[in-house]
Amino acid sequence: MTLCHIIADACEHAARYRREHGFDARVDAHNLITTPAGRVDAIQMSEHLAEQVHVELIRRQLNTPEIRNIHTGAVTFVTAPAVVGDVRSVAILDAHPRVSAIRTVPGAPIALPGPADDAHIWQTEPTAAERLSFDALLCLTVTTGIRLGTRPRAGSTGTRYR
Repeated sequence: MTLCHIIADACEHAARYRREHGFDARVDAHNLITTPAGRVDAIQMSEHLAEQVHVELIRRQLNTPEIRNIHTGAVTFVTAPAVVGDVRSVAILDAHPRVSAIRTVPGAPIALPGPADDAHIWQTEPTAAERLSFDALLCLTVTTGIRLGTRPRAGSTGTRYR
């Protein structure tokens, strides 16, 4: 496949993400597709925590896009945007060897799977523009993290989740 084909394919994927899923998808200089945090947000977590959160989403019959990094095992759960001006900390949980979670910073790129990306794959593909609220996923992540033996990081959740 030539570079022109790779670029055209990435641009086609980005256009489909914009049209079908409401992502502000862009193709970067390396032909990777990203969307900036803001119109959507995300929580990235360790593989162990992500497995448990995924099971809980299924149990509750909830759906939100999930992107797996096949090199690290980390999973990014894409959500609806957090409240504008949200100042909670980036680290969501206290340090733990197998259980970690961080949130996106406004404007940070969220990698979306694409033809030139050998690291990211959809674990749960988006359904139209359907995404779980940021606060709902945050609450579920914290609750699951506590069950797995860690605690919320100070300033990460706000008083309504304590």
